[in-house]
Amino acid sequence: MSQLAFVMEPSCIAKLQRRALLETAQYTLEPVPGTAHGQILSLHLDRCLSGSWECTAILGFKNRVRAVALKIEPWHGRCQVTDVELI
Repeated sequence: MSQLAFVMEPSCIAKLQRRALLETAQYTLEPVPGTAHGQILSLHLDRCLSGSWECTAILGFKNRVRAVALKIEPWHGRCQVTDVELI
């Protein structure tokens, strides 16, 4: 998660960390083929009047599909994720 510090606010990183702990509670040490990586099934990006962007993504994994919503805003000459929702 430390790689995200450059592009995400600390509150967004904390939200992802909490969710990761919940999601991985049932994982075992032995890898199960096809569960390590997901794929992006759908990605949609909209520019808002405020200059920020809203991004929605549908992520597919072996046993489930997840939706993610991100708010991306300009910050010191680059973009930063300021809100994230995992649905």
